[in-house]
Amino acid sequence: MFNPFRKHKKKQSTECPASITFRVNVEGDIWIDGNWDSKISPTAPYMFAELLVKVSSDEMFLDTLVFLKKFCLENESKDTYEKLLVFIRKLQDAKIKENNNDLVVKPTDFFSLEHNINDDKGLFSG
Repeated sequence: MFNPFRKHKKKQSTECPASITFRVNVEGDIWIDGNWDSKISPTAPYMFAELLVKVSSDEMFLDTLVFLKKFCLENESKDTYEKLLVFIRKLQDAKIKENNNDLVVKPTDFFSLEHNINDDKGLFSG
């Protein structure tokens, strides 16, 4: 009997018209590979572009963490997953700190610049 409330699982295609692969070697060098196959789908280059934007904008980050958790629980341990989360957070914090250090004008420089502007011999004195 047909049940309209039953969830229908979508069949996952084994064909991949576009992909991006990240790899790291034992020295820690990160390699990236990307490709698409227009024979599988004429829109494959655009699928690749969409994938690139999603990966680059962290849109896939949460999905990746869900995958990571499942992988660790099946192949490693809960402890490994928790340690990885802590390490990921430390990497993110370091990146934020690095970005904050790239300010055009540091606050301490701003105050010395302001002092020079307001000084009688500053930038706008006649």
